[in-house]
Amino acid sequence: MNTREIFEIGCKKIYDHLVNFGFKSVKKGQLLKKVSSDGEFIYEIYFQSSLRNWSGNISIWPHISVSSNSLKKWQMEKYNSNEESGLVFSTRLENLTPLKNKNTDWNIAQNNQENIIPRLCELIEKYAIPVFERFENIDNFLDDIVENSLALNKHFDTKHQNLPIDFLIYYGNIDIAQKAFDNYLVKQKLRNNAKRVFEEMKKTGKISNQFVTDVTMYRAYLNSLKIKG
Repeated sequence: MNTREIFEIGCKKIYDHLVNFGFKSVKKGQLLKKVSSDGEFIYEIYFQSSLRNWSGNISIWPHISVSSNSLKKWQMEKYNSNEESGLVFSTRLENLTPLKNKNTDWNIAQNNQENIIPRLCELIEKYAIPVFERFENIDNFLDDIVENSLALNKHFDTKHQNLPIDFLIYYGNIDIAQKAFDNYLVKQKLRNNAKRVFEEMKKTGKISNQFVTDVTMYRAYLNSLKIKG
């Protein structure tokens, strides 16, 4: 078998572990999808691989994301853009676990699958699925984001993470988004960065994208949020 076939077999074995959680297999198991109980959110586990795979080392990098088609439609209308995705967040699996920021290269070569795949599935079950479940009670989740930014769980580092402004407005309201933005700027010490982005938008209508979090400032500006202090 070639490396692609071995990779797909590994993805299929992971899917078999997770099928009881309601996931569907897409792209021969490389993408697992599930829809929230209210139909609003799409939970995805995407398995990225490497072009440098060989029979003894076949990398798999799980990515976790949540998106919303309703939010995407709202964004496209509000911003008059076809490039909106409805994405709420996306991160590597490791960032939700005690392994955070280690960027582990999981090797699912044929002779390694029996060892690696159960470990991967255990991490997904223990850390990723509870994050998905938080979207099943959207009011509680919104309240938590207001107070703690996008703290998906106790292992997730919120530093340098963007605040889902559009999500807060669409599923909450502008007041919720403003409170979350206020706390976010204070806790992340980003008030000066926010001021810079707001000034750039006023002068040129564009941002220089100096920092990852400039995306938050950009969305805040477009939605007329204020910088307090």
